[in-house]
Amino acid sequence: QHMSPHHAVQQDLQHMSPHHAVHQDLQHMSPHHGVQQDLQHMSPHQMLQQDLRNIAEESQQTLAPSAPLECAESEGELFSEARENHFGDLAEESIKSDMSIVPFTDSQLHALYHNVELEKNLEFVDHWLDTQKNIDKFQLDEMLVNYLRVRTMLGTSKRKYETDRAHVETLSKELWVFSSETIEEEGECEDGNTVVVTRDSKVAEYNDNVAQSLRSRLKQCKETLTEDYSLHCFRAEVLKVKIDEFLHSVIVRQEGGVVERTLVYSSAEEVRLTISVLFKFLRKDIQDEKMVRDLKQWLDRMVAVVLSEATLYDHLFLLNHIMRCPAGVGKWGAAYIQPATPVTDLEETSFDNPFLDHLITILATVLLPVKERRNFVHEFRMRHQWVQEATDEDDCEQQDKVWTVLDGEGSEEEDPGECWAQLREIDLVALINQIPVDHMFRYVLRIEERDGTDHYNVQHSTQHSFLKLYAFSTQFVYLMREGLKTFNTPKYRQFAKRLGRLIRHTVHYVSDHWQNFKKENMTNIDPSMLLRLQVEYDNFFLRAAKCIFSSQKLGTWQYLADIPFATISPNMLWRIFYVLHLDYREEYHSDFAVDITDWSKALSSPDLQLQFEEKCSEAGDTEVYFLLSAFANMAISRGLEDKVFIERAALDLFDVGFVCESTRDICSKNCRDLLSGVCHKHPFLLTTILGVMSDRVQHIGQLCGYLLQELPWVAWRPDTEDMKQVYDWLMMPVATVESHLARIIISHMNWELGLLPTHLHTSTAIKIVQATVRHNPDTGVANSSMVTMTNLALVSITSLASAQTQFANWAWETISRLHLHMMDRGLVESRGILEGNPDIFGQLLDYDLNNEVEIIVAASVSKHPLACYTCLLLTQLGHSLPELLERGLVLLKAVQDAGRMDHVLELLMYVTPLFMSDISSIETTAFKNIIVTLLTADQSYISMAKSLISGTFPGPVTRETGNMLEKIIANYEKYGQRSPNLIINLWMKILTSLPCWNVNNSALFLMDILCSHSFFDPYIHSETLLVTKELHQKCLLESSGGLINWITGINYSGHKLLFPSSCAQFPWLAYFFLQAEDIHCRDTGLWSAIVKQLSEHKLLEDALVSAATKCETSAPLSSQLPIFRWLQQAMDTPPDHPMVPIFWQRFFQLFLSRPMPSYEGEEPRGVGMCFFVGMLDTWFYNKIKAGLKALQDFQNKKSNENEVQSSDSDSKMFSDKLSKIYKTFYMWLDEAKILDSTLYIPALSPVYEPEKLAQVLSGDRTLWMDYIDQQVPLQEHGKAILEWETLHFRVKIEEKLRKLSTLTNELTPSERILKRLQSYETRIPSLVLKKAASPIPTVPMSTLVCQEALHHFLQTPLAMLNEMSTQFSSNTSAYGSLNCSYLELAPLLWKEEDMEVFVKKACPGTKCGKEKFDCSGAAQIVLNYTEAKKQEAVKVKLETNRKDWDSSETRLLAAPAIQFVTAASVLNNVSHRILMMYEKDLGKGNVYSQNH
Repeated sequence: QHMSPHHAVQQDLQHMSPHHAVHQDLQHMSPHHGVQQDLQHMSPHQMLQQDLRNIAEESQQTLAPSAPLECAESEGELFSEARENHFGDLAEESIKSDMSIVPFTDSQLHALYHNVELEKNLEFVDHWLDTQKNIDKFQLDEMLVNYLRVRTMLGTSKRKYETDRAHVETLSKELWVFSSETIEEEGECEDGNTVVVTRDSKVAEYNDNVAQSLRSRLKQCKETLTEDYSLHCFRAEVLKVKIDEFLHSVIVRQEGGVVERTLVYSSAEEVRLTISVLFKFLRKDIQDEKMVRDLKQWLDRMVAVVLSEATLYDHLFLLNHIMRCPAGVGKWGAAYIQPATPVTDLEETSFDNPFLDHLITILATVLLPVKERRNFVHEFRMRHQWVQEATDEDDCEQQDKVWTVLDGEGSEEEDPGECWAQLREIDLVALINQIPVDHMFRYVLRIEERDGTDHYNVQHSTQHSFLKLYAFSTQFVYLMREGLKTFNTPKYRQFAKRLGRLIRHTVHYVSDHWQNFKKENMTNIDPSMLLRLQVEYDNFFLRAAKCIFSSQKLGTWQYLADIPFATISPNMLWRIFYVLHLDYREEYHSDFAVDITDWSKALSSPDLQLQFEEKCSEAGDTEVYFLLSAFANMAISRGLEDKVFIERAALDLFDVGFVCESTRDICSKNCRDLLSGVCHKHPFLLTTILGVMSDRVQHIGQLCGYLLQELPWVAWRPDTEDMKQVYDWLMMPVATVESHLARIIISHMNWELGLLPTHLHTSTAIKIVQATVRHNPDTGVANSSMVTMTNLALVSITSLASAQTQFANWAWETISRLHLHMMDRGLVESRGILEGNPDIFGQLLDYDLNNEVEIIVAASVSKHPLACYTCLLLTQLGHSLPELLERGLVLLKAVQDAGRMDHVLELLMYVTPLFMSDISSIETTAFKNIIVTLLTADQSYISMAKSLISGTFPGPVTRETGNMLEKIIANYEKYGQRSPNLIINLWMKILTSLPCWNVNNSALFLMDILCSHSFFDPYIHSETLLVTKELHQKCLLESSGGLINWITGINYSGHKLLFPSSCAQFPWLAYFFLQAEDIHCRDTGLWSAIVKQLSEHKLLEDALVSAATKCETSAPLSSQLPIFRWLQQAMDTPPDHPMVPIFWQRFFQLFLSRPMPSYEGEEPRGVGMCFFVGMLDTWFYNKIKAGLKALQDFQNKKSNENEVQSSDSDSKMFSDKLSKIYKTFYMWLDEAKILDSTLYIPALSPVYEPEKLAQVLSGDRTLWMDYIDQQVPLQEHGKAILEWETLHFRVKIEEKLRKLSTLTNELTPSERILKRLQSYETRIPSLVLKKAASPIPTVPMSTLVCQEALHHFLQTPLAMLNEMSTQFSSNTSAYGSLNCSYLELAPLLWKEEDMEVFVKKACPGTKCGKEKFDCSGAAQIVLNYTEAKKQEAVKVKLETNRKDWDSSETRLLAAPAIQFVTAASVLNNVSHRILMMYEKDLGKGNVYSQNH
């Protein structure tokens, strides 16, 4: 009765401190230090651990001190032998094979690494639960209850006010009721007819009942806002400040401040109790967002205090709270998980690190079932029931339409009624991301982190540490397995995948580490110890694989395909492969296959195969794919030494995907892709697959082709025996599946030269032709190629190609792909044929005597086109020039008559080099006919197959012939030539020997290609120019026209044409022909004579006649002069052609010509403008300048495009260079001073290019090669060659290897480890405690006991409260007065006003007979009525009133200012402390001491 009201509670709490039981354990070190002594007797592995340590020490003492190196090397051996003897008393000879070494059991591994903290975690959780039972007696609990109660009343008041305010808005719109009245008046028009006028008027009526209701609602709003809401709002803020003050005092006490300490708790206990209470309220179903936000902010502050100096106990304390929070905790509570990380210490030899143990314990806390979680979040069950009941009431009439939610496997989801007690997947992901598993792996792998960089060195690990690593990794994997069991529901599918990923990472880390260790210590470590380590590694691998495999429906099977099977022993590989065939539930394969020695036989068991097929058919599509991917990964990761296993794995994929009827429908695509990947790595499997498929083709059906099309036949290197099956299938009828399969295989094989034996090419070709002759014995030769092409076009259009036609087309294509002709092989064969090497000719098949080609020869005699084509490729008829001329051309003509132009071109490419030994042979009539038919083939295409082939030039055959020329020229070295001169010369003679070649565009197109190759080589250039000169002398000088005119077929005799024609399509060809004409004109002296005559001021025609007479030659037409010919060619050539600058150069060399001086010292004037005298010539002169300007603009635009596209800077520079020279040309043409005799070149501006101008004026005719873009012809040549090689299957095949995710082994094991450590998500950083002042100023005791000082101190808070009262009173009054004003103004908004309106109204008119007369005059009618009008002035006042009312409302709804709340809190504190000082005792006041 004499104690404070809280004293009794304090007495109780002294004995009930929530952390008192473990407080002693945590005073000096980690929370489990106190239980270490107990565990020494409790742990079953402790004695074993001590024995092992003693054995190791004894082995060290027995070693000779004079041999430290031997000591170091044998230490591991002695230790491993002792350990093996201890675990199984293994004899020394039993270590020689992994079959004789018994792997450590789980308990033995646990002896190598066991986690004391984890073992005590259950005890800790029970203790933690006990501490949470009496936290409601803590002072903060009562404060938060009050705060929550006031916040609840505040929310109720606000909702009531919002409801009343919504009614006010509605009633305000109903104050006025509007209607309309119709006014009607009559009048008489001038015709005497009565007319009627009507008008509607608006009537407004004020509703007094609504106004009364509005008045009542406004009053309720005021009362609720100013009495209830404001009071609760102020009380809530005062309570919030009080809680802030309490938390501040707790923090200050924890930090060692001077605030009075409680008598019940230590500062650390007080902090933990505060956190527990805050977590308790966060577990409540609180709808007030402000309350929840405040709780989280307070908890953030308190957790920041704990984390600033957290012990391992504190981390577990926080985590246990988090794991018992409702769903959504991951969003706000993840930052509270900030466990300490173990630091790598290279001197440590064991894993006895409390921080490592702590990380595993935290992981276990997250992954294992949470004890009594349902009790902590039970309030959310009530909310879930309320929501469920409300939903049931709404849907009670539609129960037959309820959906059942299914997961990806078709089974029902977990019970929705239990969702309230579970965390969301996103919460678990957020929590698990906060656990630094990367640091855990750094520690166990001995990776140091220096300056933010990881430093890994496998030499820091010993054989002993590897055994501990296996033990630790096993426990870690087992923990992940337990997590998979805990969250074994579809809703946690993604989280389960993360756990599976951690298992995969663990296996990868250990495997890479083990691989590095073996590489570094293979010669140093004792073989028996190495074998022991391999056995333990294998069994760890097995455990990890079983952990993943035991979780079927969580998507974790995908990680089976991504673990490194390359590092385990073959025996363990078979064991894992075997276990993957069993039921995925772990209890079905706990001890399996201990007696199996022949794994292949065991896996071939029909019962096991049937069980596996049933398992695949029952499992989901995704899981089956992952399982089969694991099989594929196993096969891919092994070498040829495991050939039997690789075949077994591939056959399983084949059986599931294509043989088993219950699985192949859903697995065929995946198995096809996986088999493709395996066969890429092991091509020998293709032979195996062919073997097992040969007996099942009819059973598998069309799926055979589906599989074979995807398999990597490009990597297959078969021998003749392997191909026998394919040849047998090929001979079967074309409509059969077998024939189709054979074609698929042959088509997909890589027939590049040198990969497969040449005899395989030859035998394949022979078999294909034999099959073609058998299936399609008809010769197929049409009367003409045009008829053949027409038939082909019709077949393509109507899609009527028969199976025989398809087979024949495939045969032609495949024969073309095979390198059968000697000129289509290597350099040795090609030169050997041209040199007549008997060894090379001996490799050919004899057309007359060889039995292998007997059937093909017989078919060629009957003009079977494919047989003819093949004979030319395989026999002497296509390799010897005499044989070719005598019998081969007949076969070549048969191929051409069949319409196979592309194959004719192939044969020509092979045989035309033979003509280099006897060029006169090109005059053979049969050969010429073949070439002529080839050059006119496009006309046949255009006329007979117009719907298929476009008529644009060049046509397909001409273009392909040009590509063939490009290919032959590029192969000149293959023919033993140092340059392509002979090839170019040969083809020029072939083309120019044809009749009417000059009017055949196809021939000119080919000549243009030859000239483009001739231009850049000086020797070939001169040779080609010599040919054109000979043609000029022979053909062109006989007519008045030039060579170009002869080609174009235009006759100039007797005509003066101002615009002579040019060869715009063939600029390279045009250059050589024009150059020949130019040289002829100069050699005859005609040009210098014309220049001389023009300098004497004669007209062009007169000068031309005089010059011809003087030179004793016939006078050409003026349009045929070289200056006009070069000019016309320059203007007609496309602007992007490389030869354009050269044509302009040649023009200006003639345009700037000057006559020879008549006497020494004379400076004659240029005669260029004399060629452009007269009206038409002036117009043409301006056109020339416009053309140069257009060229300049074209190059500027091209330069800008290159700049915008960030193309090669060289292209931009070249375009700028061309633009500059075109500008110079323009100035040479435009500036009269250039032709002036007084021109002083050194004084010219650089824009005139003085050096180039001097060269021209000096008569230097050297070509300006630096203005020719040589890359353009090179690119065109390369493009043509690529087109040829693509069409004729000579492009190198790039194998599209299907690399599985596990095959990314470009990195070393060390690099993979370091890269993997950087793959984890960034953790949320720890909370930072911000220093803050006390929310409520502290009143010194000296002030409290002094009346004067207290009076002075209280003046400020009292003044603040007075100010708050004044503001509140003002706002309340304003709110009420505005409502009154509104009610007074509202009835005045509408007013009835008298209206007078004059209206004219005419009658419809009168009708007299059929004639109608309009009204003579409208009636004047006056309408008098009243109408409601809105009073704008009142409207403005009402709007202003409501705006002011809204402002007043906002002020009243706002929370009170912090200074007012602080003032009230100060007064409250002062009053409370004074009351505590002067408690009543028998009616007398006893003053407590200052220390009270």
